[in-house]
Amino acid sequence: MGYIKQNVNFILIFIALGLIVFVAGSAVFFNTNLQKVSTDLTVTEREINNLKGTLNVEVAKLSEIEETLELQEERETDLGSQYREVKASKDKLETDKNKLSSDIDKFEAQIERFQDDTAQCKEDRVDLREENDEIARENRRIEDETQSYDEQLDECQEG
Repeated sequence: MGYIKQNVNFILIFIALGLIVFVAGSAVFFNTNLQKVSTDLTVTEREINNLKGTLNVEVAKLSEIEETLELQEERETDLGSQYREVKASKDKLETDKNKLSSDIDKFEAQIERFQDDTAQCKEDRVDLREENDEIARENRRIEDETQSYDEQLDECQEG
């Protein structure tokens, strides 16, 4: 029995030593893993902080871009309304230009008619002067003839 008891004690001592080695090994293993996880966690936290900084920079850039886009949209809206105003003004001016061109064409035709009428009047005036001169000559001739007849009449009456 003593042998069995001694074997049991040795077995228990070996089991206890095995448990102690197991617990010590587990503690070392878990400590090593904990340090590794802690290091990984620290590295990950640094990466997260770096990413937060990068994200903040990108958010600031995005805000800037949004403001720029809003300004561009406002400008486009303003330019669109200005374009519509200018286009309406251009269309009105084009209509006025066409009307004025039409009026100019009418006035030019009217001027041509007036010039033709003036030329005709000048020709008529020249003709009338010629006729007037001819009538004046004829009138003088008739007056001379009348005077001649008057003189002949006076001579006939006297003599």
